[in-house]
Amino acid sequence: MPQHHFTNWSRTYSCDASHFINAHNEDDVTKAIELARSIRKPLRVVGSGHSPSDIVCTDGVLLSLDHMKSVVKVDKSSNTITVMAGIKLWMLNEVLHKLGWALPNLGSIAEQSIAGAISTCTHGTGVSLGNLSTAVVGLTLINANGTIQTITKNDNPSLFSAAACSLGALGVITRVTLKCPNSFRLKAYQLPIKFNEMVESFDQLAASADHVRFHWFPLTEDCVMWKAGKTAEAIQPAKSNWWNDKLRGYYLYEAALYASAFLPSITPVLNRGHFALAAGPTNQPPSVIIDDSYRVFAMECLFRQYVSEWAIDRKDAPAALKQLKALILEKKWMVHAPVEVRFVQKDDIMLSPAYRRDTCYIGIIMYKPYERTIPHAEYWTGFENIMKSFGGRPHWAKAFQLGPSELSKIYPRFTDFVDLVRKMDPEGIFANDYIKRHILGSKNPASVTSKL
Repeated sequence: MPQHHFTNWSRTYSCDASHFINAHNEDDVTKAIELARSIRKPLRVVGSGHSPSDIVCTDGVLLSLDHMKSVVKVDKSSNTITVMAGIKLWMLNEVLHKLGWALPNLGSIAEQSIAGAISTCTHGTGVSLGNLSTAVVGLTLINANGTIQTITKNDNPSLFSAAACSLGALGVITRVTLKCPNSFRLKAYQLPIKFNEMVESFDQLAASADHVRFHWFPLTEDCVMWKAGKTAEAIQPAKSNWWNDKLRGYYLYEAALYASAFLPSITPVLNRGHFALAAGPTNQPPSVIIDDSYRVFAMECLFRQYVSEWAIDRKDAPAALKQLKALILEKKWMVHAPVEVRFVQKDDIMLSPAYRRDTCYIGIIMYKPYERTIPHAEYWTGFENIMKSFGGRPHWAKAFQLGPSELSKIYPRFTDFVDLVRKMDPEGIFANDYIKRHILGSKNPASVTSKL
């Protein structure tokens, strides 16, 4: 009988692993790899389970590094810190804050482990800022034969380029070394703007602050622009408003979303209401938050959800957004969640969606109110077709359909990565269905359950 049933946070994928292991040290990791080899089933590392894909799933060995969360070394001369791979981002943020440091950029949530976050190029937003993997200067992994390898950006740049976003295909990352800036405060606020203003002044708006994010509310002309920039002003934390944040913004909103499953025609009204809640009163100045960076980055993700996010060349984003808007209206899709637009600076990491091009990430969501799935397959296909037409690269942590033949056309070093995977893991110790489907090209039957 399976020892462990795993379901991701979104409850979109699940699997039954024959073995579940809580590693406390690198010896435990080595033993887990030996076990996977002996039973001839894949080993995958599980963190917080926030990835809405089957990247973690296996019918073999599921390995948790949750107990491997300590700080290994702090080097104040170089502003670098080495941590065990299982530390969650929220824990790391607190450790760094006490040191007077911070991560240079973060996404909307901080529940992921550091190893999981860098393995999929988790990102925040900022035209002059890279994804989280670009803060990494070194890491340690245990490969398929149990050898411990320390890989640094300076000593082995090519291998490091692969390991900094490895999808768990090269081995188990056990330690991560990051270069961190000094801690900083951010001043953040939101502004309502119209869709046409967003796309017509796209580059100017994207560069108008250190961090800029757009949310466009489909079936309306309305957008919210979130901006955050460094400041030395006194802390002014977010004000808690139970009526807006919880009653209207969560409980009543979820009930309304559930109702829209039976009455889709109310969706435009819902979107206008969601926009009004996000934008705030039109007769008042925007609400300002000033706080330590990691507190400002955090955002409430509301309910379980289906997510698709793709990265395209920033210069193509306005045209792609216009096409998406036109397609939603043409097909009369009742899209009830905002389209998110974020920015990442180019880098040289092999499988980074921002590899050698300044990037705009466009993400779509459909919520699951009270666990109810609202039809979205046509919307997903239409969105992905638009992204593919612009040479889009899918977010590795989120579900997508591309295989090696398509991925090799949009990632210039994809073949180099595949060759490295075959060299470092010839027996496929780390090759679950996700790796076989997207990286190696295998068409073996799935050992996971999908609720897409």
